[in-house]
Amino acid sequence: MTTIVYRITLLEPGLFTALEGDPNSGVSFPYIPGSVLRGALIHKYRENHKGQNFDPAADATRQLFFNGTTRFLNAYPIANDALGEPTPKTWHHVKRQDSDATDATIHALDPKKQWNGYAAPFARKADNTATMIQPERQLTIHIQRPRIPGRPQRNDGAIFRYEALAPQQTFQAAIQCEEADEKTLRDLLEGEISLGGSRTGAYGRANILLLDQQAPSETPSHSTDGKLRVIFLSDVLLRDACGQYTSDPKVVRAA
Repeated sequence: MTTIVYRITLLEPGLFTALEGDPNSGVSFPYIPGSVLRGALIHKYRENHKGQNFDPAADATRQLFFNGTTRFLNAYPIANDALGEPTPKTWHHVKRQDSDATDATIHALDPKKQWNGYAAPFARKADNTATMIQPERQLTIHIQRPRIPGRPQRNDGAIFRYEALAPQQTFQAAIQCEEADEKTLRDLLEGEISLGGSRTGAYGRANILLLDQQAPSETPSHSTDGKLRVIFLSDVLLRDACGQYTSDPKVVRAA
């Protein structure tokens, strides 16, 4: 396996929304999901193979995009040229001392002090000093206009509210793949690309820059008591012995 690391700079607002919620509004995730990146590269791959027999069921195509061999990791924000990572739920700080982060799984929290968690979705930490990263957002109101008159009319013309990621922000992602597929994927990761929803409405245009490094940065692990601590850097689906989805920590330990 090899790892391709690249950065994405939004040239237009980015709308990466969940499926649930109000159908007339959209609130973007604070990051670019790996599934969005995979879909955009599939579209680009098909465009590059126009006129050829593109077969999604072919072994080569499945290995690139569909059978899990190639993994498209989420793109997380860059701040001061450093990659932000999801803020662990175990990080706490004394009230009004936001930069002093204490991991509750390693250090016991003094009950005489008032502790708070962190609201920012991403952070960087050096020693006990934490820097919070909150991606910027852009709120836009759209009014649906009937095609024939070209203007809103009585009892017609829905209002849409989009809370998108603001343009001119940079995110970093990685693709884990077989070495035989590396060149094909690198060729797709060049120039401009369209991402997310409402791409025909001035959303989603972005620029991709390949990085020279061959592996994504990893969160250093520190252990003073011989215990193994696992921090999930994305959502995790776990199944128990009966095949049912579960959040039981014992399943994590067994894995």
